[in-house]
Amino acid sequence: MKKIASTILTIFIIISLSAQDNFNKSHKQNPREIRPFGISVGAAYFLTAESGIAFFSADYFAIPQLSLVANVGVTDWEAPYFAVGGKGHLNSKASSSKFTPFLGVLFGSEWDEFMIQVPLGIDFISDKGFNVSLAVNQIFYFDSYKGTFLDLKIGWRFKS
Repeated sequence: MKKIASTILTIFIIISLSAQDNFNKSHKQNPREIRPFGISVGAAYFLTAESGIAFFSADYFAIPQLSLVANVGVTDWEAPYFAVGGKGHLNSKASSSKFTPFLGVLFGSEWDEFMIQVPLGIDFISDKGFNVSLAVNQIFYFDSYKGTFLDLKIGWRFKS
């Protein structure tokens, strides 16, 4: 009986260690976990008005599914723009995919009016750290005006 229990315990330990090793290997292949911090420059074009925004962006993946974002920029009419918030990325913790669709909510100001920005887009991270993001954004201003813009961000992600 002791021999059977010992054999079962040994098999259980081997399976547990193997599963942990496989989890660690797949876990470390997620580009959002390997390179959590990123900086980028971007340009946005309003589809609802003849206007645009040039901006700088920094983001950090708190977990592979959630990035915290801060944008600072200026419109082509020299009005300040800033927004902070989060984006949910549709991927698993063990995902090795370089592409992820995302949906976010950011709060900020543009034209000195408070607004809520809702981006929907796709993000790409290369093995070397190159990062590109394309999104359609809906902006809701607190004075009931809303706008839609398309933005493109190009940047670099850094290893943790």
